[in-house]
Amino acid sequence: QVADGDLIHADRHGGVVIPSEVLDTLEVAILKLLDTEKLVLDPARKDGFDLDAFETAW
Repeated sequence: QVADGDLIHADRHGGVVIPSEVLDTLEVAILKLLDTEKLVLDPARKDGFDLDAFETAW
């Protein structure tokens, strides 16, 4: 259920209401997610990326 003033994240995978109780920690959580994704995404963007490179990156 969505109420007036709720923070919502939506993308092609769906949508979610962000609970107000987690807003104070949201920035830290997002930065951690981005750092974790970089472990795989940075190598994946390079030429010659394959399964072996993925396993090394992960």
